[in-house]
Amino acid sequence: MSEYFAQAGPWAGHTAAAGAAVLLIGWIAASRTRSPARKQQIGAWTVRASVLTAVLCLLPTWLPIAKPWDTGRPEPQESRAQDSVPRAPEVSASTVDVIPVVAEFPPVEEPASSRSRLVPSGNEAVASVETPVVSTFSPVPGLVALYFAIASGLLLHLAAGHWALARMRRRAEAMPEIGDCVFVADDLASPICFGILRPTILLPRSLAESASRAEIRWIVAHELDHLHRGDPRTALWAGVARALFFFVPWYWPLRRSLALAQEHLADAAAVAVGGRPTEYAEFLVSLADRPQSRSRRTPLAAVAAVGGRSDLFRRV
Repeated sequence: MSEYFAQAGPWAGHTAAAGAAVLLIGWIAASRTRSPARKQQIGAWTVRASVLTAVLCLLPTWLPIAKPWDTGRPEPQESRAQDSVPRAPEVSASTVDVIPVVAEFPPVEEPASSRSRLVPSGNEAVASVETPVVSTFSPVPGLVALYFAIASGLLLHLAAGHWALARMRRRAEAMPEIGDCVFVADDLASPICFGILRPTILLPRSLAESASRAEIRWIVAHELDHLHRGDPRTALWAGVARALFFFVPWYWPLRRSLALAQEHLADAAAVAVGGRPTEYAEFLVSLADRPQSRSRRTPLAAVAAVGGRSDLFRRV
């Protein structure tokens, strides 16, 4: 366990510092522009770069990177230290023969009185052995364990959202008369789009049965614009970034600014297919006032046509 914290602690610290810096730069850049297209691009690339910093901080722990200026293996310091010490001249065999042999004498025994003075008593021996206890408590392992626990929970939440969307797609009914990727589902709050390999648009059955042709065109154009710009992929990157940098304060306004910019661009694409902007705004408000939209939540990792009421107010 100590080795695990010794490896995971530095990675978490480096990832937090580098990722927070990337997110701060992206948040400042996105807040200084008013163009929804530029906000969307800056936010999307910022969340991707923040996740890549976590991968780059992980690579040096298991991938050896050779330095171009290292031509060979460095010489050990022990060998260099031994070479620097002057060696004594070798003694020839003739010189050994000249040195007289020293006679062996029996060892001299010390008197008992002198030995008793050198050996400490029982209390003195215990006092000499005892050493002061130094407290080595550190909160770092606990904080690292808490961080990984929360990050793992958020990643599981993201995976559960994708699993729920895949299950919802399997139970949905296709609508080829509207589009190849358009499906109708019963347990759905509002129109959503998702899918990286298989782009999908899901419509609530009640909305598909009661909406007019113009309203269906608005919804499909809105969701198709999300799919064409790769907003479901951006939502996946943002979900991973949320798990890694949930403690960064400026991640949340950046994520909200990114989502709002995506909705602005999709609303513009929906109005471009026909109709007046005021009529489309009234349609968005009617979607938000539906009982299903207030009682059910949109699954994670999906892009919904109707978000929070504060964002809807800005869009209208």
